[in-house]
Amino acid sequence: MAATRPTDIADMKARMENFSTEEGQTLGLGIEILPTDIFINTYPKAGTTWVQQMVHQLRSGGSMDFGEICEVVPWLELAHDCGVNPLDQGGFEPRVFKTHLNWTRIPKGARYIFVVRDPVATLRSFYSFFEGWLFEPGSISVADFASGWFMEGTGSGNYWNFLVEWWPHLAGGDVLAMAYEHMIGNPEAAVRRVAGFVDIRGEDVIAAAIHNSSRPVMADNAEKFDEHVLRAARDPLMGLPPGGSSHKARAASVPVVVPAETLRALDQLWREEVEAALGFSSYGDLTDAIARL
Repeated sequence: MAATRPTDIADMKARMENFSTEEGQTLGLGIEILPTDIFINTYPKAGTTWVQQMVHQLRSGGSMDFGEICEVVPWLELAHDCGVNPLDQGGFEPRVFKTHLNWTRIPKGARYIFVVRDPVATLRSFYSFFEGWLFEPGSISVADFASGWFMEGTGSGNYWNFLVEWWPHLAGGDVLAMAYEHMIGNPEAAVRRVAGFVDIRGEDVIAAAIHNSSRPVMADNAEKFDEHVLRAARDPLMGLPPGGSSHKARAASVPVVVPAETLRALDQLWREEVEAALGFSSYGDLTDAIARL
């Protein structure tokens, strides 16, 4: 029987039961942590791939000699399930890992780059990324995707709880906290902040990292940022056909329209989960506070 993409939330969620394994996660989280290790930690769709590229360009002196970014900056909890040894990073230092783990689960004793992104933009990016890969294009509405997947809690948990758990730890010297919107507004400043955090000082190296992590360069090298290593390993186990789209680095994309009812539901969740716990009445208030850290 030919593989097909899901056309409803229930089927999508059932297929994603095979997205990863407990054994693979246990192996990834069981590595010995070094104090020099860098964890790029975000809720999914908050600029993780972009920061992976920034850090790798800085530590490699601007090398684009890799097949897919997760081969050199591995996704710690998925690496073993994708046939990637998370400790084999081509000899580059420091070791860098991508992760979407909440504060409770993330290995302690390393250094952390934590990025937040507006929940509506995160939802739009999630939907765009999944459509054509994890569900058939046009088959699931944005409203159903939001209520049945994003707001209910993804494989990385609940977006709002994720922020609340991490918040008390963002002011420490071992954490660099950034807002995606601030990074987009000034990409060069973002790279320089990351460079300072990972202790890279050479101006030539920083300039190369600024150039190679720019949207045009990443879009021109989209195959290096399209999760094809993960897809080759996991798509057959999820019963997904080949040939779908999972590009992250795109020159432009069609905006995902979020219905007004969904926007109201997202606002309500913010009030109930984030404002009640941290006192920030809006995402903008939270990012203003991050800028002051």
